[in-house]
Amino acid sequence: MARAKDQYAERARAVDTLYRRYSDWLQRKIKRRFGPVIGDTAEDIVQEAYLRFAAYEPTASVRYPRALLLRVANNLALNQLRRTARTIDRSVWIEDVVENEEHGVAAVQDEAVLLRQIVSALPPPLREVFVLSRFAGMTNREIASTCGLSIKTVEGRMTKALSMVTLQLRD
Repeated sequence: MARAKDQYAERARAVDTLYRRYSDWLQRKIKRRFGPVIGDTAEDIVQEAYLRFAAYEPTASVRYPRALLLRVANNLALNQLRRTARTIDRSVWIEDVVENEEHGVAAVQDEAVLLRQIVSALPPPLREVFVLSRFAGMTNREIASTCGLSIKTVEGRMTKALSMVTLQLRD
């Protein structure tokens, strides 16, 4: 029992030391990479990243803690962007329902379901770029820095995604 407490205290000290050393750096990286899309939640993302980092067994054996922290924080930020995109998607759908009441709610719901199915069927790399562009309102440059891709790769994926969505909508 005492040994477990000592290990826990040692892990807590290691995480605390890493937090004091890298938290400002990590917050700047997240703000720079995700910009205004993340906004004031960068600090929350950094704290959550450290909580998740603390769960690794054992913390002291992580070879590159900065790289791991950055990856965890990036994943958390991307998850937040996806949640935001879903919220935006819902609000756009609600606006469509209100604007198109004369066409009937069923028709709008059918269109929303169809679009959601088409976007869900896209390959994950294409879907991620498409959602960040169309639903989160990010530019190609922002998407490139967010996903760690080149702008040309983002443009190529967006072109493929748009052609696939257009093809499906025509059918």
